[in-house]
Amino acid sequence: MNNENAEEIVRIRLELTEVKTNLRHAEITIRDKTQEFDKVNTILKENEEKLKRTIEELNSLNTTYEVLKERHRQIVIKLAQKEKNIKKQKTTVVLRSLITSALFLLSTVLAGFGINTLTSINSNPVGWVMICLAAITYVFATYESISFTTGESK
Repeated sequence: MNNENAEEIVRIRLELTEVKTNLRHAEITIRDKTQEFDKVNTILKENEEKLKRTIEELNSLNTTYEVLKERHRQIVIKLAQKEKNIKKQKTTVVLRSLITSALFLLSTVLAGFGINTLTSINSNPVGWVMICLAAITYVFATYESISFTTGESK
């Protein structure tokens, strides 16, 4: 029985040695896996920080985009208003130019008829009235022309 016990003890010692060896391999594997896990965890944390910064930058860019979009909209509205004002001013310029030209023409025609009436064989004092009206019309046309070119409105 002693022999049997001795064999049993040897077998148990062999198993114990095998278990210790397996345990050492498991510890090494666990240590390696822990180190690998720590490296991966560090990389994940770095990537998470990069992702957070990227998201913040994206949000900032979106805000900037919205502000610029609103500015663009306001500029387009102002541009449309200015174009409308320019068109209106252009119409006013053409109208005032026509009126001024018509007044100068009327002044010239009145002066011509007035002089004709005064210098004809049957001299008529209405000629003086026509010449006076021509002078008044000419002065008014000149005033209109000057106020138009200097930008003063009526």
